[in-house]
Amino acid sequence: MTNLPYGTCPQCGSPGVSRERRPNGNDKCSEGHGYPSSTAGTRVVKKVLPDGTKLAVAMSMLKAGDSFTLDDLGHPKGFEDGSRVYVALSEPSLNNGVWGIEVDV
Repeated sequence: MTNLPYGTCPQCGSPGVSRERRPNGNDKCSEGHGYPSSTAGTRVVKKVLPDGTKLAVAMSMLKAGDSFTLDDLGHPKGFEDGSRVYVALSEPSLNNGVWGIEVDV
């Protein structure tokens, strides 16, 4: 998994690039969006595209029906190696959980 010290933007899913050093500070993503640090996403998944390629995206960017894998062995709470494929069951407010069902591809 990619190391994202400032998480991901809840608006667009881009990596956070800066954080204000104050109580209740804000983050800024690589696309320039500002947002409270407490709302930053912390998990990246690999969306499985129709041609089988995998694209790293913020979990919050998945839509219902999207296929994805978890390749998060580098994450402190991670345990998946990317070998299982899931289908998102609902519009994610999936910052740190898996709302999906394992499928065969």
